[in-house]
Amino acid sequence: MIIRPAIVLHAFLGINRLLAEEHLAQQDLAILASLEFLSLCVSAKFIHGLSFKPVEVRRRLLLLLEQIDCTKPLHLNMYLVLLKKLPAEDTSLAAEEFDSLLRPLADLCSLYRQDQEVCAAVLLGLLPSIRSLGRTQDQHNDMRHVQGALLQVVSGFCILGRTGKCTAIVKVALIHCLLALLEADPCCKWAVLTLREEELPVSVILPSYLSDSHHHVRMLAAMTVERLFLEMTPDSLEKRKMLPLKCQQTAFENVYLKAQEGMRLQKNSSPEDLSDETFNRKATLLKSVSVVLCCSPVCEKQSLFALFQSYKENNIEEPLIKKVLGSVSRALGYRSVEGFVSSHLDYLVAEWLGQHGYTLESFPYTLLNHATLKDFYSSSYQVLIPHLVFLDDFKQVKSISTLLGKDWKKLLANCFPKIMVNILPYFAMSGQDAQVARQREKAHRVYDLLKDSNCLGKPVRKRRLESLCLQLNVLKTLYVIMYNPGLGSIPFHFIP
Repeated sequence: MIIRPAIVLHAFLGINRLLAEEHLAQQDLAILASLEFLSLCVSAKFIHGLSFKPVEVRRRLLLLLEQIDCTKPLHLNMYLVLLKKLPAEDTSLAAEEFDSLLRPLADLCSLYRQDQEVCAAVLLGLLPSIRSLGRTQDQHNDMRHVQGALLQVVSGFCILGRTGKCTAIVKVALIHCLLALLEADPCCKWAVLTLREEELPVSVILPSYLSDSHHHVRMLAAMTVERLFLEMTPDSLEKRKMLPLKCQQTAFENVYLKAQEGMRLQKNSSPEDLSDETFNRKATLLKSVSVVLCCSPVCEKQSLFALFQSYKENNIEEPLIKKVLGSVSRALGYRSVEGFVSSHLDYLVAEWLGQHGYTLESFPYTLLNHATLKDFYSSSYQVLIPHLVFLDDFKQVKSISTLLGKDWKKLLANCFPKIMVNILPYFAMSGQDAQVARQREKAHRVYDLLKDSNCLGKPVRKRRLESLCLQLNVLKTLYVIMYNPGLGSIPFHFIP
């Protein structure tokens, strides 16, 4: 989704102030129009026969900045025009030209730090410069001080925002600056802001706006979190490249944490606004998680579990969750919500049972369109029982068998291959780590329980093991053929 900064900001603008046209005479407006035209000429490619040299025009425009007095409305508007227009998309400014362009910024921000409209205009004016840095990665060392100047301004506004001195209009402009920085430096090698004594990459700061007090700010952040998972540029949004796995994992953790923080209502919320505020905050959480679901296969399972967890922890209504699941499953190419959720049911159940205070009965099976708990157990017991066995919860296994009207040992026998597949990796674990040792010990204990005559007994276990070994041998053979094609006379072709 492409979000135009100016369109979003128009929703916030109230009484026009210093930047309004009524502060300018007709002659002033003509000067600004001329400046825009000259800035456009600067970006023109040199063609034989032109009566001007673009480089010379740019030099003279930059000289104007030496006479700028930003206390005057005309001069302020002139500077904002040059700030926005000179770093054109097809023109790269030299480091010294950037120095001239950005030099007035510090005084300007200090002078107008309480004028929210001017602050927002300055931040939006920085976007072309930030994007230009993304196009000059080969000149990284030459541009280091330019990067520092831009990051210093953005850092300053982030600090003001944290202390409650920025309104929504400035925060929206700030988010667009953060997005531009992510486009210029997706892995945040240099896009790091200094907030007081703390240095934070832009990828950590963007999710913090998911817990902002203003709904429009939260939703803008939610709609743009995909930039934390994908490498994107404004001129080629269709060409997307996944960021490294570690970056995506960290991004998901930050997004979910801040979205959950955003669910906390402000103490000063009035009773009449409480309902709308609660709904708006739920919308932010659902939107941010759904965006991650659609853009990051790496974090797909975790994001889906986040939806299930939100159903329980945040009391989000079932129709809302189902609506999100429907749109996500269609976007990912699944025929139905049930097919999408069922493909991750193993992971969902394992995570659910691993949470403190979560029970199998509280699992939101209605999201899979099961009307009753019995229907859920009947269709999914082969997924559920192996996890319960590993948790040594035979009481719950027997509860399932009672509800289904079946012998619990027969259910256990049916699930035996899956149980063994679940515990076999723990037998192979090496190392002296305490957690590894505990898991290995638990796997041995589960197997000993299954061997017990009061459980499966030797005959049943032997038959099931023979069946499992046959399946494992088939898998092993396929693995050898696939990774050592020279061993067989028939070539193996993997069909996705």
